Formats: sequence, structure tokens, C-alpha cells
Amino acid sequence: MDKKFTLSAWQVGVGVILVGVIAFFLAHPQQGVTPSEAPSAPTTSDTNVVPAAPGIGQPTVPNGGTNQPAQTTGNSKSAPATRSTLNFAVPLSNDQWAIGVSHLIAWNKPAGVTGGLYLADASTKKLVGWILPNTTVRQTSYDWDTRDVSITRTGGTRQPLTPGTYVVRLMFDGKYAEIESPTFTILAEGSVDQPSAYVRIGDGTIAPRVLEVPAGRRVVFLNADTVRHTISKAGPTDFSVDSGKTYILQTSGIPAGTYPYSSNVYTYTAPGTLIIK
Repeated sequence: MDKKFTLSAWQVGVGVILVGVIAFFLAHPQQGVTPSEAPSAPTTSDTNVVPAAPGIGQPTVPNGGTNQPAQTTGNSKSAPATRSTLNFAVPLSNDQWAIGVSHLIAWNKPAGVTGGLYLADASTKKLVGWILPNTTVRQTSYDWDTRDVSITRTGGTRQPLTPGTYVVRLMFDGKYAEIESPTFTILAEGSVDQPSAYVRIGDGTIAPRVLEVPAGRRVVFLNADTVRHTISKAGPTDFSVDSGKTYILQTSGIPAGTYPYSSNVYTYTAPGTLIIK
């Protein structure tokens, strides 16, 4: 009886130890790291890449309309307006500017960056000279005496104009595409001047308030406002101009007379007046 009792006690003791060991491993499994859980090293595809923007200040860059500013991502600042949104209001194609007469050069909205205006040969696109070496971020026009240009952007020697066909180009300080005016003609001094007339709608006003033109002259209406304008009574029919766009009124065929006109947006201001002689 005594021997049997001692053997049962030993067996019970071993069983208790085994149960304890098994319970320990069940409560503390190995914390392994699988390959799928391991952190991966960054690759070049994780980096935002900004494509190069078109160059500036290159008089030989061909004119187009497809070049766009660099597309940025993340917290990068967006590029200012370029060819896709900026364009010249005047000069128009086939305008004729006499040397020595003041002419307005205007574009549809501020560029948002500094730049410069230069004259280029219409055929070769080569730089002829600088009209205005430095434009401001908010500038949209410039009155040019159409007499001479600066040979360099930094100033110094000025070169007199010669008759011919030209374009005006606006370049920007930065990697943004230039914009180019339509081709126009510069005539010898004393020639009959035939520019397009210009009306700016923006900042709550119509300017100039009174415009007098000879019959047959084209009149450019530029909407520099942020909303669409409908102009009434400026000619035989009403017309609308979207924000940043222009409308060209052909006065040929319109009887001579005085035409007060108004905008459906600027109802609180005095109407403009177009006088056709």
C-alpha cells in the first residue's frame, strides 16, 4: 500500500510540472516578423517629380499654344498664368502703326510675375529690341511711342524703328512660356495710322468712357472683370464677352453716329459712348 501511494504522488508532481510548462508557452508565443510586415525602403517612385517648364527669354522660340507651365504636386505653389490663359488684346492682326504715334499694347490679365516686352521680327522671330524691359506683376498694358527700342534689356543704346512686319512678345522672369501678339505692320513716320481701338471693361468702369473712331475701324472690347458681361447698343446687335476674353466690333457698315452703350453688370455706372465718324 505504501509503495503504491508514493508512486502516485510522483506521477502527480510530474503532471503538474508539465501542465505549468505548457501553460507558459501558450501564454507567451514567439513574436515573429513576417517578410510582409517588414518596413520597405523608399523608392524613387515615391518622390513627386515636377516636369521642366518651357524656357523664357528666347526670341527664337516658335509661337504656339501648347506649352504649359510646370505641373506641381503636394505643397508646391501653382505656376502663374501662361499661354493658356494670357493673350494680347491689342495689337490685332493687320493693324498698321505709324512710327512716332503713341499706341497701346494690352494683354487680358496680370501675369502674376515680372517680365518684359520686346519687339520681334514677324518672319524670323528674332529679337529686334526691348519696348519695355521690365513689366510688373499687375501690369496689363503699356503706351508705346512706336519710335525706338532698347538693344539690351538692361538699357543703354536705343535703336530707331524701321518699317516692316513685327510681333510683340511678353516674356516672364521664371520658367514660363512667352506669349506673342498677332502680326502687325509698322509704317514709316507720317503714314496713315490704322490701329485698332480699345475699350477695357473692369474694376467697375468702362474705359475710355467716350471713344471716337473713323468708320471701318475695329474696336476691341476686353472684359477684364471676373464675370461675363453683355454689352447693349454698341452696334447693330448686343454681344457678350466672357471673363478674360475680347470681342472685336467691326464698325464697317455701321452708320455714322453716336452710340451710348451699357453693360448688364455695371448698371450703377454711366454708359460708355461709341462715336463713329
